[in-house]
Order: sequence, then C-alpha cells, then structure tokens
Amino acid sequence: MDFKQLEAFAYVVDFGSFSKAAEKLHLTQPTVSAHISSLESELETQLIVRTSKSAYPSDVGKLLYEYASDMLSLRENAIEMCRQKRGEVNGVVNIAASTIPYQYVLPTALADFREIHPDVTFKLLRYDSAGVVSAVLSGKAELGMTGTVLEASKLVYHDIRDDELVLITPPLPPYSQKESSVFPLEEIPKSPFIVREPGSGTRKETEEYLQKSGIDPASLQVVAQMDNPDAVKSAVSQGLGISITSKLSAVDFEKLGLLKAFSLGEEKLIRKLYITHHKNRPLSRIAKAFLRFVSGHGAPQ
Repeated sequence: MDFKQLEAFAYVVDFGSFSKAAEKLHLTQPTVSAHISSLESELETQLIVRTSKSAYPSDVGKLLYEYASDMLSLRENAIEMCRQKRGEVNGVVNIAASTIPYQYVLPTALADFREIHPDVTFKLLRYDSAGVVSAVLSGKAELGMTGTVLEASKLVYHDIRDDELVLITPPLPPYSQKESSVFPLEEIPKSPFIVREPGSGTRKETEEYLQKSGIDPASLQVVAQMDNPDAVKSAVSQGLGISITSKLSAVDFEKLGLLKAFSLGEEKLIRKLYITHHKNRPLSRIAKAFLRFVSGHGAPQ
C-alpha cells in the first residue's frame, strides 16, 4: 500500500468516477484503475463497486476511505510544515466566491495576503452560493467564500465576518420621507420587490428571515429577478422596486444619495460570511495558509 494507490482510491470515492479521478490527478484512467486493482489485491477485498454509470465504495471501502483521508491529510501537513520552515509559500490557489465576498471581501483580503506571500497568485471563480458549493465539491476550487451554509455534511465552514442585510429603496417618496432607520416589515409585501436568483445566499437568508417574521416569500410582488447586486442597486435607484441586499453592497449607492438603506428590525438582520473547503480532501499548502490567514485574523472589515 502506497500513497499513490490511496490517493487514486480517495479521488475515485470523492468523484464517483475513474475518469474524473484520473483527470484531477493528471493520470490516465488505466493507471488509476491499476492503482485500485493493486490495492484490492493487496487487501484481498473489493474496495470500489463499479457500475456502468458510477463507482462507489464497498462497505470495506468506506472504512478504508476514512483512514486514507487521514493519511493523505497527515502527509500534506508534514510537507507543508517542512516548506513553512523554509518560508516557502508560492503557487496558484483557486477560490470560488459568491457575489458579495467576490466584490467586497476578497480584493482586500488577497492584497493583504500577498503582502506577506508575494509569490502567491489566485484564480478567482464567481458563482452564486450554490455554484460555489458545487465548485468546491467538484474540485474546481479548493476554497469557497459564501454567505450561507449548504452541504454542511460534506464541507467545513469557517465564519470570517458579519454581514448585515438591509432593505434598499429608491431615494424617492414615500421612502425618502421615512424618519425611522428601520423599515416596517408589514410594508414589504405591499411594495414591488426585486429578488436575487434562486442559488443566491442573499435570497436564501432573505426568504428564511421573512418566513420567521410571518411573511410568505410567495406573497411578495416580484417585479424582477437579477443575479448581480449592482444590477439590483441600479434598478432600485431608478424606482423599479425595493430589495434586500448586503450592506457592503449598498453603502456606495447610499453615500451618493442614489438609494436609501433601512435596517430590518431593531436588532438588525446579521448573517455570516464563510470560507469553506471539502471535509475529506487535503488542501494545498497555499490554500491552508490563506484559510488560516482569513479565518484566523478575520476578513478585512
């Protein structure tokens, strides 16, 4: 039993496919198959159940997968420790992020990180929150940044900062005449409303909040669905309707007088922004360093 065999086995389990595992490992499919077959011969038991459409672990394979994940993680930790002793953190890390972290958190975080590790470069992938989770699960990205928790059984989440969700309106009557900084909840279903796309973390948190407040999201007078907070802000500022968005996103338009932002409730509606990674897939030394940097010190406020 060696690390190449265990790595091939773990990737086949992760992706449920010999071809996808081979692609991620930069090996041929026959090589991956040979590694698995050799491991099965050594242990004298079937580890992977092969079908015409997928591959999944046998009962014994499930047990071995837990050990394999720990062993591969320990190997990566040992390699990283040695490299850190040499002060070596370089290379490329892929990060998937939903819109709010992508636009308002990552730029400063990456700049601060590169002041410490100037030889690191980043490849950023922009999705909604559901897309971020899919990218991390599929291996397209090592790390993800999102505004909600999805697939918690497969991913590990670290909260990095608070993010207030606010209700934004046009800077026009009757909204401009409101003296309170808190928007009356009972008025939300009475106003034309702009929603984010179904996979958006902002939309998920908004719908959960409305339901807890006794407002059925289906009762909203939806006039538009948009997949970008900048488009939402522009539409609101032009009088199309009201919406709920991150205060991080709203602050620039609010300062320019292009919209008004109201808190949702006296205690405000606060959600967490998270950085996430696969629960069983070892991270590269660069990804681990960035994860520690962001989750240990907090994303820039």
